[in-house]
Amino acid sequence: MTDVWRAPEPAEVAPAGLVIPVGGAMVPARRAARLTVAEVLRNEQGQFGARNRSGSKKPERAPRS
Repeated sequence: MTDVWRAPEPAEVAPAGLVIPVGGAMVPARRAARLTVAEVLRNEQGQFGARNRSGSKKPERAPRS
């Protein structure tokens, strides 16, 4: 039961446990950092669609008086 891991094996695996998550976080973060605000807003509008307060995509009309 105590001979499952030898001393060098966890020391070899530990760096991979740090490199993989950091690398996975850096790629999307670098892409997001390079975008301008206008590009982000344009992409959000295209993805989710411009919706008004009632939830429909049709433009709201001003109340008639």
